[in-house]
Amino acid sequence: MALDSSYYSGSEGEDYDLDATLDEEKTYELWRSLSVKVKAYFDTSSSGRAGKRGGKDGMIIDKEFQKKLHSLLTQGLPQTKETGVVVCTVGTEGSYKVLYTALENGLVLRWRCKGNKSDLTGVLKGHKGMVTSILTYSHKGLNLPYMVFTGSADSSIKLWDPKSNQRVREGSVTEGVCVQTLMGHGGTVTCMIQVHDYIITGSTDCSVRIWLQTTDREALLYPWFEQLRVLSTFGGWVKYLSFSKTEDVGDSGSLWVADGNGYVTEFTVHETKGKSYNSEVSWVFESQVEKRRDTILYQTAQDRAIIQIQYIADENLLISLAYDYCLRVYDTKICKCLHVIHNQNGCAFTSFYYDSSHRDVFLADQYGYFTIYDVGTGKLISCKRVWREAIKDLKFISDMSTVVLASENEVEFWKVNRDTDYKLVSSGHVGPVISIVTKRSHQVSAVALNLTSTLRTGPLEQEHRIFSASLDNTIRMWDPYDMCCTRVLKEDRSEISSITCLRSKSKIVSGHDDGSLRLWNLDTGSTTNLREHSNTVTCLITACFEGKDEELVLSGSFDGYICVWDMQKKPAKGIIPHMLTKFQASPNSEILCLIHDSTKNVIVAGGNDTCVRVWSEAYEPLGVHEGHTEAVTCLALDANFLFSGSEDFSVKVWDTVPARGGEGGTAAPFRGGSTLIKTLVGHKRTVTSVEIEPSSGHLLSCGMDGVLNIWDYSRGHILKTFRHREELRCMVMRGDKSEVMVGTMQENILRFPLPTGADLEKLEMDLKKIEEAGDGTAADDSGAVEDVKEDQQERHEEVVDPRDAS
Repeated sequence: MALDSSYYSGSEGEDYDLDATLDEEKTYELWRSLSVKVKAYFDTSSSGRAGKRGGKDGMIIDKEFQKKLHSLLTQGLPQTKETGVVVCTVGTEGSYKVLYTALENGLVLRWRCKGNKSDLTGVLKGHKGMVTSILTYSHKGLNLPYMVFTGSADSSIKLWDPKSNQRVREGSVTEGVCVQTLMGHGGTVTCMIQVHDYIITGSTDCSVRIWLQTTDREALLYPWFEQLRVLSTFGGWVKYLSFSKTEDVGDSGSLWVADGNGYVTEFTVHETKGKSYNSEVSWVFESQVEKRRDTILYQTAQDRAIIQIQYIADENLLISLAYDYCLRVYDTKICKCLHVIHNQNGCAFTSFYYDSSHRDVFLADQYGYFTIYDVGTGKLISCKRVWREAIKDLKFISDMSTVVLASENEVEFWKVNRDTDYKLVSSGHVGPVISIVTKRSHQVSAVALNLTSTLRTGPLEQEHRIFSASLDNTIRMWDPYDMCCTRVLKEDRSEISSITCLRSKSKIVSGHDDGSLRLWNLDTGSTTNLREHSNTVTCLITACFEGKDEELVLSGSFDGYICVWDMQKKPAKGIIPHMLTKFQASPNSEILCLIHDSTKNVIVAGGNDTCVRVWSEAYEPLGVHEGHTEAVTCLALDANFLFSGSEDFSVKVWDTVPARGGEGGTAAPFRGGSTLIKTLVGHKRTVTSVEIEPSSGHLLSCGMDGVLNIWDYSRGHILKTFRHREELRCMVMRGDKSEVMVGTMQENILRFPLPTGADLEKLEMDLKKIEEAGDGTAADDSGAVEDVKEDQQERHEEVVDPRDAS
């Protein structure tokens, strides 16, 4: 195949910016299902971990067993303390996944993994140098399920029987048997691949060698391999091998070889029948290109070497990774670079895998980021920082949709769920998302809010603001059009506990763990610190009191006080942010949530005393709603109805303070008692947030059970339920789109689309038919919460996060 060098004279393919190309069509959920902490097995100094062997993370806790294991693994090895993971691979053993991890000291550890548990069951010991590549070998003629090849810096290749068919006693580790050592390479064995019945290996001696199982040693228990030929010698170290074939009749596939000088060479494979190579069916490898500079397919800037390649015959694609921080996608049929994906994290990618069934490429880098791209468009799907250290290796188990990531210290299994009914925002937060706020600037007129979709990119989106706060002590500002992070505010003094935004589009207020508030001016970058509370500020809201034009900020705290603040800052008039008043709203208890009802001119507060307290704008107590059995965590209003979510797993609906009835429009006095309308039971853990969908008037509630419910609260029925594996911490309605944004305790931001009017109408019709048939009943107050609490054990099993088990 002759390649036209003109394709590479200019820019290679189309560049993509990670921050500007988030793919809205593909949103995948990622969660850790298993963590294997490799170095824990070598840490004999951990005397504090007394107790039985086991643990959630596959750690050795029994000290005596750990000492015996350490002695077994280090006996006869070079004196070195380096035990970091170099490379890993995964095989199958019945219902188990078998993980092999190669270490810097020449050991290969064998782990048996099932569910969220892992056990160290074997060790392959015999190499005199670092193990640099692992290959699981299977053959239909073998009685054993599979065997393992390992290549090393000592120039040798060893074939192992890992004793996969031997029953391993609990708490024991067996040594694998080396059945053959293959010598021939004169340098480090860098890569190995199985092609049909052949084993093909590459090395730093610049050669690619082919090994084949002999047919004249059938009496042996194990297969015996001999070197068939040296396929080729290259101008640089052989870095990687990739083989792929189509299902077309007569196509035996192509082998691609990448070397350290930036060349990629293709070898076609032709099937021949006869006596060649002492087998009935053999394959002949023939080079399709000559190694000349004008036929170079891939050369990086400044001659930086290739790290990895993958050839996909069905799509005529060659994907390559290099030390120039780029991944490139080539069309091998027309010899053209299609995409160039730069690593915006400012470091080199370390490994990748292309999932051809979904056209996604999984990438790992030196800063610990795991990234997913759509190869068809080059757009970003997800980016998550897994570790603060480099990801050494990446493998993909297609039948389980699981990505295996290895660092120097541990190996983690991450599930990839593509069937989601929500979109995942690539948030960048590395701690629980505790608050999301969204608000339109006061410059947006009522007419602007009803603009048609033809003005979708106009002032409506520009005036809409979205902020999120996390326990990683950052506040992030989001572009509402494509949900890209446009700004990050970092707090260094005290942990952020709550946020709110003012009408002025350039100002937000944050509450902190030390009882202080901070006013952020986004235009100037300046901040103003205010301190009045003696404990954590748990909630912040904005309010416009009757007869006053200015916008006030109300803060609630663990100290039981509510403070009212004037956050205007107009130096020309000499006005600076300051506290207007402070009053004790919840004696001897903590305030957890606040809301202001501008139609009733009241302030409503909930806390851990299980009560919902009502105050006038003159800061006078008007009454108390009593009925919850645990702390009140969230509040919402809809006309004359007040909604309160609680740690007792319920949402209660209350009658609010009566509408204005006195002369001059003054508020009528509180009725003097709690008026509980209904108790909604639909969660199995704490309800963390409640909101009203303004167009339909339906209630939304989310909780730590990972459930988001849409309620017809008048009937007490759930219209729709969204479920997620993570704990839902906070929620906010989008004002510019029909969706709700939810922050999780596992650092993610989720976007759930709200059902359309037609969908909701159909759901309501179905519920009405059930009621008419006598099969549906409204939620009952009496005993509802107790019935849910009896189901706590079942709830724990249903909603447990896989990461908690690892």
